[in-house]
Amino acid sequence: MMSNKMVCLAGAMATLGVAAVPAAVHAEKPEISVAQVYFELNNTDGDLGIHATVGATPWKSMFIHNHHRQLLFQAAPRGVAAWEGFDEISFESAEPTFDELDPAEFFRRYPEGNYLIVGFTVNGERMDKRTPVTHLLPAPPVVFVNNGPAIEDCDGPMPVFNAGDDVVIHWETVTHSHPEIGRINEPIEIESYEVAIESCFGVDL
Repeated sequence: MMSNKMVCLAGAMATLGVAAVPAAVHAEKPEISVAQVYFELNNTDGDLGIHATVGATPWKSMFIHNHHRQLLFQAAPRGVAAWEGFDEISFESAEPTFDELDPAEFFRRYPEGNYLIVGFTVNGERMDKRTPVTHLLPAPPVVFVNNGPAIEDCDGPMPVFNAGDDVVIHWETVTHSHPEIGRINEPIEIESYEVAIESCFGVDL
């Protein structure tokens, strides 16, 4: 099984002068530095879900809206954690199979567009950022193990290796979007690949 995700990272650097100025002048403006909302497709098992990661100045509440301004998600720390606030949160939805939820219906729930992330710091200051969300999903890669086709699940025939042999995993470059789901057969460029290896029959990896 292999999943492909497009990941976007953001960072910032600031320098502080030596002039004697009131501390409030140097207070950093609250910001959302990481804003990722994306879909993850498990092509082997046939399921689809939405994921998000948000990193920001410590906050007491966070909201994600789609481009129609419909609320997708909200969070607020409670109890002792509310004093410090949160500076990062990640979540993923349940991933119903295609038999339970057709991909076309799934994408109707989560339309493409610029999603708006809005947060309020522990001091009550607002910060926001928009992030593009697309239905453009990579096509499933063709994967090989030691020049033979990789099995898709542990019920398939197991490749035979000798003790001490090197195991080489490689795949064909993915150049187009999925042939059946989302935006179909469009040219794409993959920024990074993620390899997931499943242990079968109790074999340690």
